[in-house]
Amino acid sequence: YDTYEASETQAAAYLAGNISAQILQVPFGLDGGLRLEGYVFRLKAPYTGVDASKSDLETSVRETNLLPTVGIWTQPARSLKFRLQYAHTEVRPEVREVAPYPYFDFVTGRSIEGNPSLKKTGVDHYDLRGDWFLPFQQSLTAALFYKDFTDPVETIISTNKEEKSRNALGAYVKGVEFEANLSPGHLLGALGISAHWLEGLRLSGNYALMESEVRLQKVTVDNQDNTNFRRSMVGQAPYLINLSAMHEYEGRKLSLLNAVLFNMAGERIRNSGTGRVPDTMEKPFPSLESLHRVTWFKRNELGVRVKNWLLASKEFRVRENNDKLTYHTVTPEEFAEVFGNVQRYQTFERTQESLSVEVSYSRQL
Repeated sequence: YDTYEASETQAAAYLAGNISAQILQVPFGLDGGLRLEGYVFRLKAPYTGVDASKSDLETSVRETNLLPTVGIWTQPARSLKFRLQYAHTEVRPEVREVAPYPYFDFVTGRSIEGNPSLKKTGVDHYDLRGDWFLPFQQSLTAALFYKDFTDPVETIISTNKEEKSRNALGAYVKGVEFEANLSPGHLLGALGISAHWLEGLRLSGNYALMESEVRLQKVTVDNQDNTNFRRSMVGQAPYLINLSAMHEYEGRKLSLLNAVLFNMAGERIRNSGTGRVPDTMEKPFPSLESLHRVTWFKRNELGVRVKNWLLASKEFRVRENNDKLTYHTVTPEEFAEVFGNVQRYQTFERTQESLSVEVSYSRQL
């Protein structure tokens, strides 16, 4: 397959409503929505090769779906709010993920081929969230979440080092999340400490601790077993950290903004392996960048963005899968006791990211 033609059309309508009441002088509310979505997809790929077992490929999808969402909330105090919510969404594969057209990725050095039999992924979201609202637009948030996936798409490495996408049977992600948006100047002022020099400074942070597991079919790619039948989802990290510090000053003719942003995700699977090819793991990448912007006369704006202050490198590695082999001299229990805690990794790809500086200027007419 050298070429293909594809088209997709989507139309949607949304209906929403809410009701609220007071029970024992405590506000309660119920809100919900329903999205009606129509989707049409067509793919046509003529076969130009010499393999007699293959022929022209033509496939189409036409479907209508109802996607509901419903939430219950209560506000026992003016500054405190709790919310329990459910929603169902669907994620469809991209055109290149279903087109039977192989292309070469010069970054990874692998051939990537689409899969015309890919199915959409259904996601059921369950969230319990609590918000504590503080003066001066400050807030503290804690949340529990659970997501159930039907037919999730997983990227797999076959024994010939080709990347392919396949649907797993199912998966889940569950976790806890904490978020804070604070103004140090106002916090110290509430304690009776004068901190005018901190005026305009805001601190934000988000931390999520997660666990995921995917349910795999017995045979998924070219009649080869998955190397690891019990693992986390591809691309799903066990934790995620976002931190930011931003200072703003606004005068009559001049305004300034300076921000420092940090982001890091835990070690995660980039590609899962088959036929004893190990899973490819992406190591945590600490990203630190800064943003600086000056605006004068409300018409001229000069911005500078600096990325990768830490000069961090992106690293991918694989782990030996000796536990998948058969040893006749010792029992599996003895082998696990001796080698179970030994982490044998091999780094096969490391990219040193450079420090980059972006400068922009705009003027309103």
